[in-house]
Amino acid sequence: MKALGWWLMLVGSLRLASVWFGFFDIWALRLAVFSSTSRIGLAQKVSELKKDVEIRILTNVRKVNTWSIM
Repeated sequence: MKALGWWLMLVGSLRLASVWFGFFDIWALRLAVFSSTSRIGLAQKVSELKKDVEIRILTNVRKVNTWSIM
């Protein structure tokens, strides 16, 4: 009976470890800690996208105003 207890403790520990490391992915944790450079890149991309959208909106407003004058 003592061997069965140790066996169940070992299997339970392995299952717990596999669930723990599956839930807290090591690579995701590393990326979250060391990804400050990609956040800066993302902020630049968002800024560029906002400028592009503003230009498109202004261009479309000018077209609409031109059509409404005619």
